[in-house]
Amino acid sequence: MIRNIQLKHSGKYVCVVQTAVESVSSAANLTVRGSPGPPENVTVEEITDTTAQLSWREGADNHSPVTCYSVQARTPFSVGWQAATTVPAVIDGKTHTATVVELSPWVEYEFRVVASNKIGGGEPSLPSEKLPRCRLRK
Repeated sequence: MIRNIQLKHSGKYVCVVQTAVESVSSAANLTVRGSPGPPENVTVEEITDTTAQLSWREGADNHSPVTCYSVQARTPFSVGWQAATTVPAVIDGKTHTATVVELSPWVEYEFRVVASNKIGGGEPSLPSEKLPRCRLRK
């Protein structure tokens, strides 16, 4: 039995039984599944006065496919990270872009992305570059 199993315990295990007469062995591969690793390279592709279009790359799935992503936002006025409203509202695991909506003009934002799978939610990505809202593009 492997107690407190972790992802690093995945691999090939061999059991050997040896007597004075003979030796028998059997091998098995063990795959430990876990929640996803953090998404990578969260980038703001385009911004307007109330929206920000984000993209990211998938992180490690840890042997269980990513089922969905969520976006979080932080401003100088918020207490920690808050769930962001996105389009699409539910970001499936094969999608690596989303538009954050309902942003306030002239507020500096940064974003991060969290991947989830059947095991649970993973660690959040590193934050995007802080976006001063005075750099508006339409």
